[in-house]
Amino acid sequence: MKIKNYILLVLYLVKIVHSQKLFVFDTTTDRNPDFDMDAIPDGAIYQGFDVTEDYNNENGPHGLIYNFGNQPLISQFGGSHIIVNSDTTFDKWTCTNCPNVSYNILQDYFVGKYPPDQFFPFDGRGFGNDGDNHNYKWCVWFRYEKVQARLFEPGIVSIVHSDDLIVYVDEKKVIETIGITDVQFAEFLIDQPDPWNTHTLDIINCNRKRRDNFHMFDLKTTVVLDCVYYDQCGICEGNDECACKMGYNCFEDENSCIANYCYDEFNCEPRDFNCSETYPDVCKNQFCTPGLGCESFPVDCNDNNPCTSDSCSSSVGCINQDIPNCARCSDTNSCVTIDPCIPVECHADNPDVCVMTPINCSTSDPCLLGRCENGVCLTVAICTDPPDSGETTEYISTTLASTIYSTIISTITSTLQTTIYTSNPSTIATTSTATTTDSALPTITGSSISSTVISSIISSTLSASSTTSSSLTSGPIISTKCDHYSCLEGYKCIQLKHSFTCVSKYFNDNCDVNRLPLY
Repeated sequence: MKIKNYILLVLYLVKIVHSQKLFVFDTTTDRNPDFDMDAIPDGAIYQGFDVTEDYNNENGPHGLIYNFGNQPLISQFGGSHIIVNSDTTFDKWTCTNCPNVSYNILQDYFVGKYPPDQFFPFDGRGFGNDGDNHNYKWCVWFRYEKVQARLFEPGIVSIVHSDDLIVYVDEKKVIETIGITDVQFAEFLIDQPDPWNTHTLDIINCNRKRRDNFHMFDLKTTVVLDCVYYDQCGICEGNDECACKMGYNCFEDENSCIANYCYDEFNCEPRDFNCSETYPDVCKNQFCTPGLGCESFPVDCNDNNPCTSDSCSSSVGCINQDIPNCARCSDTNSCVTIDPCIPVECHADNPDVCVMTPINCSTSDPCLLGRCENGVCLTVAICTDPPDSGETTEYISTTLASTIYSTIISTITSTLQTTIYTSNPSTIATTSTATTTDSALPTITGSSISSTVISSIISSTLSASSTTSSSLTSGPIISTKCDHYSCLEGYKCIQLKHSFTCVSKYFNDNCDVNRLPLY
């Protein structure tokens, strides 16, 4: 029978020849119907078969457990064929004490003893050849208990086989093909060597279809199948090359939280896995949980000071930045001043309450305007001296002026010129160089207006007023309303709460005139 081209896939592998025990379970077609498969076509197989190994027996091959109950197993590939009849028939495949199974241990077997395509290790034994050229219909079980990959080499195991193949590494199933096939290829890996430790390897192969003079079983591997000795590095059949190399013979395993490391040129030692070294971040508290690996939670940068802004930088750690203009009232509350002119302070009796107290910058001098800037009281002069024109100025009382001011302005005609000086904001002075056309008023001439003339105007305009007798006083006049006659040319009138003031263009353009109405 022609062998499929699998050879190129394994040329790079080194065949390791070691003696070992080989367990053989011989049967016949009439003893177990699972071995009566001559009529089933090659390729009728089932992969991923649900079968487990019974590891209760420590002294020999362990039985296989069929997990489909009394139901037959139907092939997935190569058509629908019954390839296992039931759990009763399957349990006899590797039975060590069943009357229909001849169980034997071969002590003289070694890998390579038989041609790969004529693997018949039980000829003339067990139930015998029964007149045939070979003893067909059996299962073999290879058990290797000291398997170790070679240092710095991939631990590859390659098997080419006929019919069934089940493989366990360290009692964990890695290959499972059940069915009828002439040639099938399987490959798996053995981990890098762990000094002084080895793996177990179980390989089960069955012959359940007679193919004349043909059954394929070929095992090639780079691993040591049966360790005879360890070198001083703990490597099976090594050459004492003990140089410690991270990632080759010394490994970190985050999942198990163990980090082996080369503490000198030759020695690899275990230590706890350091998550902070592997994932450096000073803003995380890191720890390792076996089975999960590294975990973390944020660092708590809270300094219990409400007057600091707490944060964390991955490069420097916790940062507790002082909050400007902050008053600490308690461990949980603070008062922050936003405007220095309106300081915010903690309440004397309740630390959870903040109190705002604006700074009072008022002055007793009517010619000085007080204001707060950046927490400091400043004053601004708001009075200007009247021009020295030689004019005579007399004053009337504030009470009368506030009552009759608008009447005087509306009565004096356009020929009467009016000027208001603000060298003292409590005074208003008037001068004229023309005459009025109003017949009710006397003629006004000269360079000044006397108090007698003003009194006449007031008397004529407000004859019903009982206050005219007190109109001539030395007290100031304060107008209560701004209009276009209020200030000298070039000055702007600013309305105050109870009066007005005149400011220069420079003051108006450069100073906070919007605060003046507050006074």
